Amino acid sequence: MRPIAEQTILVTGATDGLGRQVALDLAEQGATLILHGRDHPRGAEVLADVHRAAGHERSTLVLADLSSLDEIRRLAAEVEDGFARLDVLVNNAGLGGTPDRRESGDGHELVLAVNYRYYDGLEESTAGPQAYDADSRRRLWTLSEELTGARFEL
Repeated sequence: MRPIAEQTILVTGATDGLGRQVALDLAEQGATLILHGRDHPRGAEVLADVHRAAGHERSTLVLADLSSLDEIRRLAAEVEDGFARLDVLVNNAGLGGTPDRRESGDGHELVLAVNYRYYDGLEESTAGPQAYDADSRRRLWTLSEELTGARFEL
């Protein structure tokens, strides 16, 4: 396994909470980060913090709504086009439960779409030949305490 400073790591949900802290900790170790978020101002703020913590400006921000399969595919294409490889995918983004059923733009229950479906879609899309080498492929799943009580209706 490569040292952290030689790795490219995609962190979903990097603009707040645990995702933001994970990104900052990895930046302090010199990793090249691909920070995912939905909101440009918050993402730009985290990116600036990551650049300061890392001491380099190799990290980047990608924006996508993970409830949309089209957005997931676009995100994956952006990662594949912009980076020679992806060493680690930190699946952190997620939604807490909602009292009423809400649907994604694709017609899927929203919490299910974001908390479960996007992981498969993103992993599948970022698994192209240049994305991972067999010795370095790593995946990390995080689960916010807020999500442990999430409910969704099918």
